[in-house]
Amino acid sequence: MRRDLTKNRDLTKNLEPTMQDLIASREPGWSLPAPFYASQECFDLDLEVIFGNHWLFVASEPEIPEPGDYVTVNLGRQSVIVLRDDEGQVRAFHNVCRHRGSRLLNDASGSVGNTTSGRTPPMAGCCTRTRSPLRSLKNALA
Repeated sequence: MRRDLTKNRDLTKNLEPTMQDLIASREPGWSLPAPFYASQECFDLDLEVIFGNHWLFVASEPEIPEPGDYVTVNLGRQSVIVLRDDEGQVRAFHNVCRHRGSRLLNDASGSVGNTTSGRTPPMAGCCTRTRSPLRSLKNALA
């Protein structure tokens, strides 16, 4: 017999139900109990079980057709850069400068050019004065 945590709110108001209790109280076809939406424990478990263990769609190849084109996406608490490198391969990196800890790219999409452009990209002032935008991005991620 499943326990319905939502029927007697006075008895459960001050109790923190365990995740197993919450999952057991779920009724298929009905909305989830409030803790599924508001509990930090539920959120952390979602990040671990869903975002941490499964492939997730973030972009399609036509969104980054040219070398240096990129999209950024937030996956849980992490920001990720998906870009096409100079050889035409699609690569993904954490969107953070490992030297300064700052975000590399703030826009949702754009282009950092390629390794022959000679321009410095707008990457929050990180890794400037390099030979090329894409190389500076690669150096920041190395």
